[in-house]
Amino acid sequence: MMQNNDTVSRLTRIENKVDRMTESLVMVARVEERIATMLSSMTEVTKRLNRHSERLDVLEVETVKSQSVGRIFGRVAWIVLTATVGVLVGANGILG
Repeated sequence: MMQNNDTVSRLTRIENKVDRMTESLVMVARVEERIATMLSSMTEVTKRLNRHSERLDVLEVETVKSQSVGRIFGRVAWIVLTATVGVLVGANGILG
């Protein structure tokens, strides 16, 4: 009788441990699902970040081109203005 109680007690402890292991495995599976979801989200965010980076690179190149064209037009405008003033001053004989 005593051995039967010991066996029952031992089997009960084993069942409890198996139940805890089952719960642990379920939690591990849930964590793995969350990790997989997060990795998928990170991949998508990385793709979007790369697209934005490419767009910024294009905008940077366009801005540099625009600035150089603006500088050229500014210099041409100053040259034309200086030449016009020189012609007007020379034509009117203000200096001479």
